[in-house]
This record gives sequence, structure tokens and C-alpha cells, in this order.
Amino acid sequence: MGLSIVLPTYNERENIVTMINRVRDKCVRHNLNFEIVVIDDDSPDGTWKIVEDVFKTDSNVKLLRRIGKKGLASAIIDGINYTKNDSIVVMDSDLSHDLEIIDKMYHALQDCDIVIGSRYVKGGRIEGWTLKRKIISRGATLIAKLLLFRPEKDPLSGFFMIRKNAFEAVKELLKPKGYKILLELLVKGDFVVKEIPFTFRNRTKGKSKLTKGVMKEYLKMILELIIFKITNRLG
Repeated sequence: MGLSIVLPTYNERENIVTMINRVRDKCVRHNLNFEIVVIDDDSPDGTWKIVEDVFKTDSNVKLLRRIGKKGLASAIIDGINYTKNDSIVVMDSDLSHDLEIIDKMYHALQDCDIVIGSRYVKGGRIEGWTLKRKIISRGATLIAKLLLFRPEKDPLSGFFMIRKNAFEAVKELLKPKGYKILLELLVKGDFVVKEIPFTFRNRTKGKSKLTKGVMKEYLKMILELIIFKITNRLG
């Protein structure tokens, strides 16, 4: 089995080279057969160009530049579709996710369908967030748990690993929007899920993508998922 690392990017020129190098070094140390798939939404800061120039001779690094398409969730879907391996990990490209648990996630995936890098299970934590950001995150998670009856501690994590066949089983049902593709996968699939704690570290370079528009998209997605659950139950 091999591992595909999906890295969606938008204006991450300050982080992407370091991120790719760290991921590659981690996979090499653990003797993983791997590929790194960068999906860039035509970043105005030229993130895609940096990847193209720096890694043009590296066969393990692939670049998918999307013209006219915007949105993290749809970028992740396109990235997963572009992968060749049986196990796929999705990570942010801003160095906030802990690479040290990738091997733990990989081994855990052998007994389940999705492994979540969780900030909220015992042992997980967040560094560098303001109180306001923590409250927003906790509030959004509580909404998902209460309105969609999710048992996971961190169903909104952007750091997860999924089996390719599990993704294939639900991809025709996906209507990606906003930033929270994991939640849609959990709601629309019947998966065995594990959560592994990690320490989320806030970005030190570049700007956060959290805006009022993102929050509105999230609430709209929650409503659509509620409707999906009701319709699916009635059907």
C-alpha cells in the first residue's frame, strides 16, 4: 500500500516549500511509498509557480492548478480524485498539522475507514489561537454534534486520512462547499472512524482563511446536511 498526501493551497508561498520538504522527509524516514499532490486554486501570490519550479524534477510531487475554481472542499475532492494510492491523508499547507502522527494514522487506517487528527480528544490541544478563535471553533463543533448527531470529538478537523475505496463509495453524494469536507464525508458515509490526538499549532506565516463568509457557508452546509439526513431517513 502507498500513501497520498493531499495539500490544498491558496496563497501559501511562504509555507509550501517547507511543508512539502517536511512531508517528504517524514515519508522517507518511515519507508512509505508516497506521493504529494498539491492542489492550488490559482493563487495570486504564485504558490503554484513555486511548486512547479522547485519540485519540477521530483516525481513524488504532483501539482494540480485549478483555474476558475475556488473553495477548499472542492479542491480536496479534486485532489483525492487525482491520487493513485489506497490511503490518502488531507492536510493544511500552513504547517499547523503535526506530521509526527502520520505514521500512527497510517497504521490505524488498516482497521477503519477514516482516521481523524483530532484537537479535541484526550491528548489533543491547540496552540496560538485567540480566545475568540477557540470559541468559534468549539461553537461550530457543538453545532455539528448537536444538529447532526455526530459522535466524533473533532468532526470539523482539516487533518484526516481516508481509504480510497471509502471515498469512492460516497463521492457521487458529495456537494462540496466551504471548508469542512470531513463533516460531509462523515454524514453521507457509513464509516468506521478513529480519532488520534495531535497538537494544532497556529500558522506563523501567511493569513488565516477564516472569514465571516466562511462561517456563513458553514451554517448553510449544516442546513443542507440536515436536509440530507431527513430525506435519506424518509427514503
